[in-house]
Amino acid sequence: MDEHRPAYAWLTDLQKAKIDGIRGIRPKATISDLIDRVNDPKATSRSIVPTSPRSVEACFRLGIDPVELLYKPANVFQTPGEAPELAQFRFDHHEALRQERIKLLQQERQRLVEMDDPQSKKASSNRIPKEKVGSDIVEKERQRLEVLKRRQERELNQMMAHETQRQTLLDKQQQKLDAMEKRASELRHRKALHDAKWRAQQRERELLKLGEEEERERQAKRMAQERFHKEQEQQRVEKQEAKKRQKEAFRRQVHIDSYR
Repeated sequence: MDEHRPAYAWLTDLQKAKIDGIRGIRPKATISDLIDRVNDPKATSRSIVPTSPRSVEACFRLGIDPVELLYKPANVFQTPGEAPELAQFRFDHHEALRQERIKLLQQERQRLVEMDDPQSKKASSNRIPKEKVGSDIVEKERQRLEVLKRRQERELNQMMAHETQRQTLLDKQQQKLDAMEKRASELRHRKALHDAKWRAQQRERELLKLGEEEERERQAKRMAQERFHKEQEQQRVEKQEAKKRQKEAFRRQVHIDSYR
């Protein structure tokens, strides 16, 4: 999540910082002085702009805005709803690019220090034609613009590669979500089948139990009817026997009376 400022904005800031440093308005600060500051999450954009002429020149030549050297924690790259892996990927990309810029600026400033000989520069300054000075300025500006163009092209390629990798991560995340949804759908389907089977079995058990209860009721009714008929038959037989005994007693009594 690099936030690029317009080139004219940070080039103007650097030029002003350089002038303020030469005039003593701001303390001299080189690239090396700013290393600890850029790693401080509380550092401000103004505090990490160099004022040393060579450090400013190194930024010019490499087309690097010092503000882009500020450290950003991983949570800055987190977007709500995205997988943490994407935020970590963006953080790693930004941090690697930031460290590369710091290293390049340190190397470029050191190269300028080795090239710059104050004594010989002072001795020969009166012999340089004005046309040559103007030509050198134009050439330096051309070189700066060329460096800036190359840097922009490089970063555009890096952004395209980053976007490709980000899309790959998104695709993998979507595939994972699709697989999870498919698995959940299968589990729901299996559960629905299991529940339907269980309900069918439960219904079958209930019907079987109901049939058994009805059969017991029929058997109980049949046994009750059998007992009733048996009792009725027994009562009929007992009545017949009682009548028979009464007739027999009556005949005996008549016979006895006939002998008197």
